[in-house]
Amino acid sequence: EVKALIMLISQMGMNLSDLMKFLKDLGCDFPEHEVKEAFLLLDTSGDDLMDLPEFLGMMDFVIMRLIPGEILRVMGLQPQQVLLRLAFAVLALAAAFFFILISLGA
Repeated sequence: EVKALIMLISQMGMNLSDLMKFLKDLGCDFPEHEVKEAFLLLDTSGDDLMDLPEFLGMMDFVIMRLIPGEILRVMGLQPQQVLLRLAFAVLALAAAFFFILISLGA
């Protein structure tokens, strides 16, 4: 499937509706306005078709921006909440480390 898709994109390109269908077929339900915005931004040739380099750029965008946002949305978290939980975990690990360090010194 992936090989056929890459061949199709390299020969004919992919328009926005094909891209949306491709993402939905993968089970990705990203906000349409974000995908459209990224498509327009990454369509450097301005022909409303993504060639292979533009498509690879789109996949980078999906992996780096859309998927993390979707994970946070599904989990019901905001980035600030993740940062707070991460800070708490670091503090708990530091406290445990210092406790072990003091216990070994006694």
